[in-house]
Amino acid sequence: MIQEFPSRNWKRSTLYDLIKRIDLTGSADRQKGSGRPRCVRTAANIKVVGELICSQEDKPTTSKSPREIERETGISRSSVCRIAKKELNLKTFRRQEVQLLSDADIRKRLVVCRLLKRCLTKEKLDRTWFSDEKVFTVQTPSNSQNDRVYANVRSKKDVTAERLLKGRKHFSQSVMVSVVVSKLGKTSRFL
Repeated sequence: MIQEFPSRNWKRSTLYDLIKRIDLTGSADRQKGSGRPRCVRTAANIKVVGELICSQEDKPTTSKSPREIERETGISRSSVCRIAKKELNLKTFRRQEVQLLSDADIRKRLVVCRLLKRCLTKEKLDRTWFSDEKVFTVQTPSNSQNDRVYANVRSKKDVTAERLLKGRKHFSQSVMVSVVVSKLGKTSRFL
């Protein structure tokens, strides 16, 4: 067969496996249910993932990530994402950490804003300055696990101490930036 069909580039082991399969089953076809399943995106899995995702829309505080859906259903995380994207036409977004306000904080902010709005008349607004400050860290933290020194010597003793030691400060350096804004304009940045 290899000599008769040279353009097919068949290997001997492939032909031996084919002959063995024909001898055992009487056919060259694949046995039913053999091999890896073609797709996890079955109608039942699409329905299960769709119900879990859509049940989150009325309760946004109890939203489940693809990893949590994987734990509940046994469907892999990548398959959950594929089902959501291709079958359900949904977009995935990365969660962001934000400041969580309690109901008391929200009411307090509303009261203060209304009070500020009542107190600031047009004449007072001309003389009012708003300022803000932000502290930026200059020295970023470093991971010493990946900080390596390569040297062509026999032992560690032959490498100079300056190459092996890396100094660090106890407190990271930071800069505070301040800006003031009023109706007349804004100031330049103060460092």
